[in-house]
Amino acid sequence: MIVIINLLSSERAETTEGYQSSPFPEIDSYIRVYCISKGGVAGEIRRWTYFSEAQLLVYDVVKNRWCENIGRQHMSNNIMILVDLRRGVYYQKCHDPARLQIRRSPRSSGAPPFLHRLGRG
Repeated sequence: MIVIINLLSSERAETTEGYQSSPFPEIDSYIRVYCISKGGVAGEIRRWTYFSEAQLLVYDVVKNRWCENIGRQHMSNNIMILVDLRRGVYYQKCHDPARLQIRRSPRSSGAPPFLHRLGRG
């Protein structure tokens, strides 16, 4: 576990990270099948990070650069999938420096039912 300390507010935010499989195997499976396998290319979860206070799970994806924001593969930048467990939604962001501020609308309509259950505490 990694503990990040915000020096400006003295708050501690705990994060957990790993490779390939997160503590949420049901979400991992959904992400692999429905979010990172696009255009006939099966992407893989390279790394995941879970921010416990925000209940945010971030997947770094490799082997598939399909970007929903631009409707095609990136030439060199990878993508990431963010899962907001509190709100029960997920969305994609890019590692493209020109698009880092662009955030796709949450995909709540296509989110699996279990995603809504996981964030309720």
